[in-house]
Amino acid sequence: MSSVIFISSFAIAQRPNVKIGMSVEEFDKALPGLVPKEQTYNEILHENSVIHGCNGNWSYQFSKSQLSEADYWVSGHALHVGFSDYNEENSKSEFSRLNLVTEKHLKDYTAKYGPPHQTNVENSEYIDPAKNNVSHDIKVYSWTFGNVSIKINFMFHGEAPPSADQFVMNAPMTQFYYGIHLEHKEVDFQKELIPPVLDSKLPFQLGMKIYDFAKKRPELFPKGVHYDGGYTLKNKWNGLAGSWYFSFDESKLSGISFSAYFQERDEVNEKNFKNCLAATRKMISAYTETNGKPKTLKEGDLMFKDPSTQRHWGYEVLEAEWKQNIKIRFKFHGGKGQYYFSVVASESD
Repeated sequence: MSSVIFISSFAIAQRPNVKIGMSVEEFDKALPGLVPKEQTYNEILHENSVIHGCNGNWSYQFSKSQLSEADYWVSGHALHVGFSDYNEENSKSEFSRLNLVTEKHLKDYTAKYGPPHQTNVENSEYIDPAKNNVSHDIKVYSWTFGNVSIKINFMFHGEAPPSADQFVMNAPMTQFYYGIHLEHKEVDFQKELIPPVLDSKLPFQLGMKIYDFAKKRPELFPKGVHYDGGYTLKNKWNGLAGSWYFSFDESKLSGISFSAYFQERDEVNEKNFKNCLAATRKMISAYTETNGKPKTLKEGDLMFKDPSTQRHWGYEVLEAEWKQNIKIRFKFHGGKGQYYFSVVASESD
């Protein structure tokens, strides 16, 4: 989850009263309104699950905090097509095993959603992969509810179809196996959402909010639904107009920074240089009071060099660093006709 919100609000003359490691709830009390009430969640969750004796993997895809797709994949045992140890009996056994599991899934889904809206049985009988090893569907059953599509697909994974077959240097060797794919997804966002009946064996429903999903599947969220991302607050500090940036990791404040830039041609002048230097000294003084003397304090060139009369490649002005991953830096950037000042103060865990 990652998002950036730009807010211009009340003036902050001093450093915001926040600290590394504080929870998102504590942060919200210190700076109310900056963090949204519901975090935008755009992630894919994975879960191993055994259904009808087959070991497979569910993947749950969330977009804008809503479940948009859920897939379950089962990959059968590898078939050594083209090798001396290829065994047709093993291939027949795999076909029969996953074919039976497919029929069990069909029975489950029919009981839940009714008979398939569409059935496409391409190859109901066993085909020896040694004679035809091109990828193909074997059985496909599907349902459509408004903009929700549900599908059961029993397929053979092999070589690419002839029309798409291209020789690629250093391409990985083809893996041959039978597989099952259960797919739940939104296919047409213009249509009305008509969700199918929720089944206790599959505790999800397309379109459900991440927080509702987390309540039904708490084991997938051992630490809750995290606020992970960044939030920006534009304001002045020590007379400099800049931006505060706050980053969160697992709902804890992990980074704080303030940055101010003077990059327009009429801003690169001695007055703004002196203002930046004075503000940097105030920042260093404030952090020294709360964190002790910096472990390093470097003074560069403290004088303004006007690039219109004295060309240069930029230079360090003043920098301080503490053991607590705190750094303050004032730099005059320059080179190839581009000049600007930057003052940056940062903290991280």
